[in-house]
Amino acid sequence: MNKKLKLAVSVSLLAVLLSGCANVSGDSVSGSSGAQGSPSGTQVAAVTPASAEPSPFANIRLSGLQLAKDHTLYVWGNSDESTLTLFQSTDGGARWKRISPENPELPGSAYAEPTVTAYDRNHLWLFPGEPGDTKTAWYSADGGSSWKQSPTKLPYMFSQQSVFLHETEGYLLSQTDAAMGSSGKVLYETQDGGATWNLVTSNISLEGGFVPALDGSFPTYGFTDYGMSFRDREHGWVPLQTRDERPHVVQTSDAGKSWQEVSLPVPSSRGCLPQIMAAPSFYGDDKQEAWMPLQCSSDNSAQLGGYYSQDGGKTWAYRNFREHAARVEPSVETAMTFISLQEGWMWDGEQLTHTTDAGVTWKPVGGRAFVDLLPDKPQLLDLVFDGPDQGWALVRNETDSRLLHTEDGGVSWAYE
Repeated sequence: MNKKLKLAVSVSLLAVLLSGCANVSGDSVSGSSGAQGSPSGTQVAAVTPASAEPSPFANIRLSGLQLAKDHTLYVWGNSDESTLTLFQSTDGGARWKRISPENPELPGSAYAEPTVTAYDRNHLWLFPGEPGDTKTAWYSADGGSSWKQSPTKLPYMFSQQSVFLHETEGYLLSQTDAAMGSSGKVLYETQDGGATWNLVTSNISLEGGFVPALDGSFPTYGFTDYGMSFRDREHGWVPLQTRDERPHVVQTSDAGKSWQEVSLPVPSSRGCLPQIMAAPSFYGDDKQEAWMPLQCSSDNSAQLGGYYSQDGGKTWAYRNFREHAARVEPSVETAMTFISLQEGWMWDGEQLTHTTDAGVTWKPVGGRAFVDLLPDKPQLLDLVFDGPDQGWALVRNETDSRLLHTEDGGVSWAYE
């Protein structure tokens, strides 16, 4: 799921995927998937036994996955408590190249793991997750063969979201340690590929304190854990995590200098707390079509839906998926991901489904989820699709991780 689109999936589906791994001894590289075919209709999921080759990720607990715009795949994690290890694949995961910076180490912690943002196979950026408020970014313009550290000090960075519009221009949103439903938010931009970062706006004083420093900045309420997206340099969106009875998204039309609330239709379900689970994804050459997922949680259940735009994010319409999705327990995580306005996948806590008509109808993929066979309740950190057939899922628990691969739209899986 940017965490280029970063997504979570429920325990039951992960057990289906990981149980196949648990039945095969040893860590292995990817093999071809089982049953082939279109994701339409109900089919029984399968996991193909992997080859005897050692996994390129042996002894590394993976924590991130991203698919770049030129189909380059990145995955990363920690080989121990303090060292980031980064891999790149330019052939859909058949071969992996380790491209980590050799020096210095990029430490992480349980609350702030290192993150990676990649534009293509050459241009990528690392944001350390070490404890402490002030950080620096690392960048590479040659696919990780060499790395440079930005001289810009980035204060108040408890967590970060970043997006790049092309090789040289991007935005970085940092968030202070959150408290009482509020957090400080600081937006930077780079025009030189991440070598230097310039302050765009902040709702705190960088000299200390939480008094708003610049007009028109982010609201103090809400948290920015669900990403950021820009349609172009001027127009951007950030969903805010709150406990209100309506979803919150802020948008900019002046390259991040000022932000305003987006007017959204409120889901008709009463008694639930709606939350937009990812920043908008834009499709097509003109980027006029867009989609963002919503989950509405109550004390007893959670329902799923999505917001659609066909005018570049100016207006949004809501579509409720509850006729096609189970009312899952609120503690069960769900997942939705789209590769176009029309085609996407949804995990509702009981089954994986697929749509080709913008969520009007959904058809099961791979059959019903199997019973959870793993007592440690694994989680899926990210799920990405590169077209209607190729997809990857990053799954881990407290001690182990797996990168899973499908070649038939989610009907069957192998692990790499």
